[in-house]
Amino acid sequence: MTASEGDPRPFAPWEGFVLDSTQVARLPGDAPIPAVPAVPSAPLAPLADAVLWGDPVPSGAVVREDVLSEVSAVVPLVRGTRPRRSRQGLVAATFVALCATLGGGLAWVASANEPPPAPTTFDVRGTFTLYDDDFDAHAQGCAGNGGYTDIATGTTVTIYDGDRVLAAGVLGKGHLGDGECEFAFTVRGVPIGVRTLGVEVSHRGKITFSEQDARTGNVHLELGNS
Repeated sequence: MTASEGDPRPFAPWEGFVLDSTQVARLPGDAPIPAVPAVPSAPLAPLADAVLWGDPVPSGAVVREDVLSEVSAVVPLVRGTRPRRSRQGLVAATFVALCATLGGGLAWVASANEPPPAPTTFDVRGTFTLYDDDFDAHAQGCAGNGGYTDIATGTTVTIYDGDRVLAAGVLGKGHLGDGECEFAFTVRGVPIGVRTLGVEVSHRGKITFSEQDARTGNVHLELGNS
């Protein structure tokens, strides 16, 4: 039964009809139609997840066969996108992490037991003494005067192998003594394996030393009238 076309009033059953609990019109004396119990619904997301991934269906949920067949058709396409970590995968990941940790520890122990690499260079330490009757005194100590003005704190000390420059340093602070001004110096990074080294302060000429003397600090140079 439908409402008259164009009649905005809601449908009203004919006289003598009643609506039972299922909202179905019946005549007086007809046996009542039992109400269909409502099927409890499960949350949509857990239910869809269970159908898609083959997990147990939530308690009380009802899945229609036609819906299940349609979903099953796309399951192979979607299942590959869900990150699932199996027990075997977890064990494998733990084993890999443990091996990496132990490997790093073993590598550290092995490297700790290895002897350090042999040095390839050494430092030349020595002294330069200037003898004179007249020195220039200032905050950096004594320095040469007259014809020795090039001898002072910061003057270049050069190490040679023949005419080849190996390394360079400078004179340290001058210390005034009785008719002398002495400077200490250190030249770093001189290669090992050069049998004879030439040492020059300023432009005063090279003085040769054996590598053994240079490595033991037995390098002493002098200039002036002692």
